[in-house]
Amino acid sequence: MMKKIQVTVEQILKQIEDRPDAFPITAEPETGQMLAAIIQLIDASEVLEIGTNYVYTMICMARALEPTGSVSTIDIEDKAIPYFKQLPKKLKR
Repeated sequence: MMKKIQVTVEQILKQIEDRPDAFPITAEPETGQMLAAIIQLIDASEVLEIGTNYVYTMICMARALEPTGSVSTIDIEDKAIPYFKQLPKKLKR
């Protein structure tokens, strides 16, 4: 069963900045900037990210959307599941 976790982009970014050891960044900043530019260029309101990895690009894309926009993300591998299950706990620290 799919569980929806809602947190703000600001909460996630703050945690990444405060605890880089707990939030691995697996994409280059330029990749996130390019994705954000494309989203703004086409004025997207919804994004489907295929290949979640560890959130970084999702955050970049979410920041490029209007406040009512949404990002859905899926991944074939389950390596990030434990990470995502801990995300709400990490954000409360």
